[in-house]
Amino acid sequence: MPLAARDHGPATEIELSGLPGTGDQVSVWLVGGILVDTGGSLTGADLLGWLGDRRVEALALGHSHEDHSALAGQFARRGIPVHGSRGTAARLRRPARVPDYRARIWGQPEPVRVLPPHGLPLEPLPLPGHSPDQLGYLDRRSGWLFSGDLVLRRRQRIAMPGEDPWAAMASLRSALDLGPAALATSHRGLIIEPEPILREQLGYLEELAGRVLDMRRHGLSVAAIVREALGGEAELPGSGTTWKEVSGGEFSGARWVRAFLKGRA
Repeated sequence: MPLAARDHGPATEIELSGLPGTGDQVSVWLVGGILVDTGGSLTGADLLGWLGDRRVEALALGHSHEDHSALAGQFARRGIPVHGSRGTAARLRRPARVPDYRARIWGQPEPVRVLPPHGLPLEPLPLPGHSPDQLGYLDRRSGWLFSGDLVLRRRQRIAMPGEDPWAAMASLRSALDLGPAALATSHRGLIIEPEPILREQLGYLEELAGRVLDMRRHGLSVAAIVREALGGEAELPGSGTTWKEVSGGEFSGARWVRAFLKGRA
């Protein structure tokens, strides 16, 4: 599986590719001696081969999803401390088995002890929304925010379990208040001058929340809101098949609509 490394100055981006033909890629970041995320276990040989004798003093996990954390156990066995949020620690203490369609791309996670993010040269920042346990990491020297999946999807139309658009909006506002010089993301590379992207993402979610809640007040069902607000269930590009069908319902527009309605209906 191909690997691409890019030196951006303050940090090196290591882009890992999942199962060929899926187009799935994830970036992990090496900043000083800190590795932010690991990619999946199936891309582990690529990452470990590239790291070689490079210095890795600690691992900082953004959240527990397998494309970010599934290789953490291998680093722990090499004596490298693994850090993350309390939620990530709980999820990876005894990780749930991920569905096969996801495991074929990134592999299965394994149990690992995750320490609190104390003493790192990167400052942790809670960024829940995409996942309730998500942390970002701020490098005060460069002003870069290692933001994980904070801005994963533009004009998001599907969600997986645990996604919370209200928490995502709060996290976007926190990032805007912070005013980072750049976002080092997991799936969109390096974003220089990120304020317009953050504002676009926040504006979309706020507008969509208003539409979903208004439709619900007018008596529309979840299925009808998916059709009217999202244009129906989203398809995988070029497949003619919806995300809902491929994932057995794990990813869907209906789940995204319910996430907006939860606690706000």
